[in-house]
Amino acid sequence: MIDLHYTPSELAQTMIACVPENFVPQSIADFSAGEGSLLNEAEKYWPYASIYANDLSKKNARLIASLNKKWCVSCSDFLKLSSHRSTKFSQKKQSIDLVLLNPPFSERGRKGTIWPDLIGVKSGLALAFVYLSLKYLSKDGYLFAILPNGSLASERDEQGWNLINKNYNVEIVSGNCMRIFKSAVARTSIVKITYKQSRSPIIYNSEVKTETPKALIKRGQVQMHAIKACDNGLPLIHTTQLINGEIILNHPYEKVFSRVSIKGPALLFPRVGMITPGKICVLEKDEAVTLSDCVLAIETHDIHRSRSIRDYALKNWQQFHKLYDGTGAKYITLKKANAFFERAMNSIQ
Repeated sequence: MIDLHYTPSELAQTMIACVPENFVPQSIADFSAGEGSLLNEAEKYWPYASIYANDLSKKNARLIASLNKKWCVSCSDFLKLSSHRSTKFSQKKQSIDLVLLNPPFSERGRKGTIWPDLIGVKSGLALAFVYLSLKYLSKDGYLFAILPNGSLASERDEQGWNLINKNYNVEIVSGNCMRIFKSAVARTSIVKITYKQSRSPIIYNSEVKTETPKALIKRGQVQMHAIKACDNGLPLIHTTQLINGEIILNHPYEKVFSRVSIKGPALLFPRVGMITPGKICVLEKDEAVTLSDCVLAIETHDIHRSRSIRDYALKNWQQFHKLYDGTGAKYITLKKANAFFERAMNSIQ
């Protein structure tokens, strides 16, 4: 399911203010135009620019066309390259000076979006829009996009960003208020993308293997909305039991079965949710437990090592805290957590 969050005028003004003062675009495009907020604001500054609007909704496209007779308005599914052929922007590849985007990004129940001309590459919906929009950006142009912070930090979009970063400069130019959209509470930012001076075609080889850090961390698998009691199960630990550096084992949950279990001593901390120093806890008892899917754990050989790793995280709190990001609830990826705690392990050897 895709939720529509149209751009409020305040945010449209903020985006236009990010465009360099001496830049005068001859052509401007928005490939997910919605009600046309971004283009309306752009036209106030550059009234003589050619404007290209596209939206999936026929209703929106008709409305934009009726209110803006001089604009080139299309109605197409921008994520399908075949849909571009009959549009008014189809002949404008590498020709648009200013691309403005507020792509759809709420994707409840939606799987990753496959990039249509790169085998094996997929990402969230918003980044797929960015990638396809870059095909129309002129070599000296600017692309500005309102993106969920989750896209900028997630493992899901990492592959796509790595490919884009080979040929483009990517810069976060503004962080937005969480309640900037009337119909959603989301952490978003305005991102600026420009061509690098020297670049090569984006090529993805699915056979190439990238080195990943050694897995130190176990992630729980028990989903809290689907707990099933089991007489032969293990005590369950959820984030609500991580309190002031300690783990409260006296909890209301029944023993549950899970394929993933850990045994103390171990360090436990939240994967998702509010992160505070008190949420980094040491499991001291030499007993097996299981974890909710909101909890991560590092097993150690002795209690002193668990405490030393916790001390490292607390001493480097600002660095650790910044690893949590996301569009809604903040979270940390396994890759980021592994990298941070690998440094911790190396520093206390």
